[in-house]
Amino acid sequence: MWQWLMLCSESGRCSIYQRWPNQPESQPDNHSQEGKLMFHTNVVNQLTSWIKDNLQEPLNIKTVASRSGYSPWHLQRMFKSITGYPLASYIRIQRLNNAASELKKSRVTVADVAAKYQFDSQQSFCRAFKKYFATSPSRYRRFSLTDQPSGSANNQ
Repeated sequence: MWQWLMLCSESGRCSIYQRWPNQPESQPDNHSQEGKLMFHTNVVNQLTSWIKDNLQEPLNIKTVASRSGYSPWHLQRMFKSITGYPLASYIRIQRLNNAASELKKSRVTVADVAAKYQFDSQQSFCRAFKKYFATSPSRYRRFSLTDQPSGSANNQ
């Protein structure tokens, strides 16, 4: 029966190895494909959680790569193989989804929402929003408000 072993270097980067129960911990066997996939999936899950918590901060590939301990090239390759999305696209999609939710729930201006989620300008935010949701942010807000249940504050 295989056992899992996690070894961490002094720099804080950790790797998971499979080993036989009687194998000494100082000599992990070769990485199995299954072990690598499990470890990479765990890394990506931790990163996606961290990204979601930091969407209002300036995030770029170098920042996320330094957080992960991988090179930008390797991280992007690993991230896309696990999520199906390039890292920059994933960040943008998460920002747009959070912005849409905020537009729905609050009266904050479109420009303020754009700035909050790190878009360079209201124009670039509107362009990205329309491309992703097939409607403008103001129209999205207008239709979201009319779709409120009959007990909401807008209909009382």
